[in-house]
Amino acid sequence: MQQFKMPTGGGRPDVKLAGLVAAGIVVVAILWSSYLQVSPGELAVILRFGRFERTEEAGPHLKIPWPLENAFIRRVDEIRRVNIGYTTDRRGNVVHVRRQSQMLTGDKNIVDCPVSIQYRIGDLPAFLFHLESPQEVLQDVGEATIREIIGRHPIDDAISERKDMIEIEILDKMQEVMNRDYDAGLEILAIQLRDVRPPDPVVDAFLDVTSAKEDSARMLEEADRFRNRIVPRATGEYQRKVQAARADSISRVRQAIGQADRFIDVWREYRRAKEVTETRLYLETMEKVLAGRPKFIVGTEGTINLLPLARDLVGGGR
Repeated sequence: MQQFKMPTGGGRPDVKLAGLVAAGIVVVAILWSSYLQVSPGELAVILRFGRFERTEEAGPHLKIPWPLENAFIRRVDEIRRVNIGYTTDRRGNVVHVRRQSQMLTGDKNIVDCPVSIQYRIGDLPAFLFHLESPQEVLQDVGEATIREIIGRHPIDDAISERKDMIEIEILDKMQEVMNRDYDAGLEILAIQLRDVRPPDPVVDAFLDVTSAKEDSARMLEEADRFRNRIVPRATGEYQRKVQAARADSISRVRQAIGQADRFIDVWREYRRAKEVTETRLYLETMEKVLAGRPKFIVGTEGTINLLPLARDLVGGGR
């Protein structure tokens, strides 16, 4: 009986070669999955067994091969943008979203207030794992915050006068909410109110109101200029009259004191020389009454001119 033998030719070398190739592929795959290259401006988050392990900055790094450690790389220096109240189509045209941009101001006016929000990733692990869609959450928080802040201010603030202050208020409030309530890992960089204005149906009426306010401000300014011109003049006239009145008061008081002193002197002279004093007073009175006319005294010894005599008597009496 003939014995059957298995062929022992070239089958085994092929198996060995295939095994070596497979092992080489595995080694290359392990080495490849162990190497991590992070570009400038990027940050890598390393998960070990699905849990956060560490972050790696720009440069080459090594990690435990997949699936033990996984790496998620994102750009953290990129400035991202969320728009509220408008969007852009494929051609780059602006498309307004009125339901987002129209809101009520503090003085009960409706305003169309599209807003642009600029932000970047500040905490990559929080950005990746705390929220499913951080950008949508940021947009919702932004819309609610904008309505709240705009609702505190009159329409003039939002349009021109205090626009910068409103943007700062919105930014601070949004950052507070995103950090406190969501821990989203986002850093809000800027808030821009774009083309804030009343809705189209009331633009003309609003312009009329604005024109009336400008006219009112102009008239107030003219009134202030008139007041600034008149008040100093009136104040000066008032001071002049007050000074004149004070001077007149002092003059009258001094005159009254002088007359009182003169009366006392006359009274004393009258007590010393009654007849002479009566004659002098009589002559002085007649001189005042008949001022500008010739005056004579008619007596037993002839006629005498009164004026020189009166002056002599006055001088001699004193």
